Amino acid sequence: MISLRGLTTKFRNELQRTGVLSLVKLRPEDVTLEIPGDDPEIDWEHVLYIKNCREYTKDGGTIVWTATGGFFHTQLSALKVINLRANTGVVCWLDMRAYRELIERKMHQKLTMLPYVLGALRLVPIGNRKGNQYSWLNCTTINTINRTAYETRSEVMLDDGLGEGLMLEVGERPGTLKKKAMYATYIYRNEQQHLGLIQSQHRAGYAGIPYRDQAEVRAALHGLHIERDVLLVHLAFDNVDYQMPANQLHKLVVMIRQNSRLN
Repeated sequence: MISLRGLTTKFRNELQRTGVLSLVKLRPEDVTLEIPGDDPEIDWEHVLYIKNCREYTKDGGTIVWTATGGFFHTQLSALKVINLRANTGVVCWLDMRAYRELIERKMHQKLTMLPYVLGALRLVPIGNRKGNQYSWLNCTTINTINRTAYETRSEVMLDDGLGEGLMLEVGERPGTLKKKAMYATYIYRNEQQHLGLIQSQHRAGYAGIPYRDQAEVRAALHGLHIERDVLLVHLAFDNVDYQMPANQLHKLVVMIRQNSRLN
């Protein structure tokens, strides 16, 4: 059962009347629980939605919804909420940039969307940026995505894992949301493959695993690490207005990773 604790009676009544939980209409005054401070305890394994409330006021803060704890409001921005996880987990935003680069190369198209994916957390930004912030939807529990009477909104069916679903209205076009969910799933699958390889390398008897059985995953993980390091050096140089040709930058990173020097 997905928790709706923290919603006002008025908002719950609207859900009962329509059968749809409209996250588009959700505002800070619809949430009864306020968590003060800059480090609220969040059940990251069950986060469903992070709503940017800066579209209402400059200091509108954020609404967080988890399947286990329901809704609460915090004065932290949406990005600061996600960074509570990104700064303590094993995956940071630089890793997400590296995965995005790999997706762009595979799909032969440029992506502007940057998700945050870590285990059961597959957060994608939805709608337009308001007050320099996005709202975020976790795609992990999405069952279906359908059209609504509004072109820029979607009806999303969440699966609670118990055979019961909950219909949501979110502020993103159906086609766009499906693509974002697909990209997040692609990153998740690659993360799991890479994690499995890393774990196997730390186990006794790893040397006995045939190289060919993991060659593709090895190559992908190696490529990801190089991509991540190239991005880091590029962003560092860009911050101090230093330019280096892309091929030379790539060569520099590879040499450093091999404990060698460029010259």
